[in-house]
Amino acid sequence: MDARTHAEQPYRRWLPQALRCLADRREPASIMWTAQGGMQRGLFDTESPGPASGRITLSEAFHVRARRIACHRDVRRWDVLYRVLWRICAEGEHHLLECPADPDVRRFETFDHAVTMDTHRMKGFLRFQKVTAEQTGDDYFVAHYEPDHRILGWVVTHFAKRLGDAAWAILTPDASVTCTRRRCRFGPGVRLLPSEDSDGIAALWRRYYRATFNPERANTPLLDKNLPPRYRRHLTEAPTIDELSIDSPPFSEPK
Repeated sequence: MDARTHAEQPYRRWLPQALRCLADRREPASIMWTAQGGMQRGLFDTESPGPASGRITLSEAFHVRARRIACHRDVRRWDVLYRVLWRICAEGEHHLLECPADPDVRRFETFDHAVTMDTHRMKGFLRFQKVTAEQTGDDYFVAHYEPDHRILGWVVTHFAKRLGDAAWAILTPDASVTCTRRRCRFGPGVRLLPSEDSDGIAALWRRYYRATFNPERANTPLLDKNLPPRYRRHLTEAPTIDELSIDSPPFSEPK
């Protein structure tokens, strides 16, 4: 499975069912979605929706954003996606996504923004450690990260380009990916961190960070705003940041 297929799995599971419901003229209020994007069967339902009949054309703008929204953790994302889909296709509001003041569009954009920002943070905050396999002596770069949403598939291409031919792995609680000779394979989630600082590079980096830190220029409120503690913990220099920030004088704006 390639990275794009893995990233789009939630959307690809949900879309055929949504299109079938749309073809059957099932209004949004009549449908209950599971956390995985399936339909909850009602007491009098006899069968699940089959393939959609007819042809329904959706804009690429909807597909691109909906693929990301499907990776959000909030189960309400499916309701929002189907309401937007219903209004565009069944009610003829073809320019709905161009109306940012609309309540459904605001929710749609809020989910999309959250996933986009989570992807951006993971690319910036994830840190690899070099680990040597005992049996073969080969070196691997391993990272553990806990994203807010299920975004692993969206960042794999970025790290594949960045690490080139190196062997590496990213472990998250939801899924994992290993890449050897530029071939990536996805696996189950992992909650355990890799061994800490097996090659001493992390300790060297913390020493450098400490030596270049200027307490007079430390702006703790701005740091907490742009690098909240829940993301900071993934950084190699995290212990040093917290320690030095405590000892820094209160920040005041220059006159």
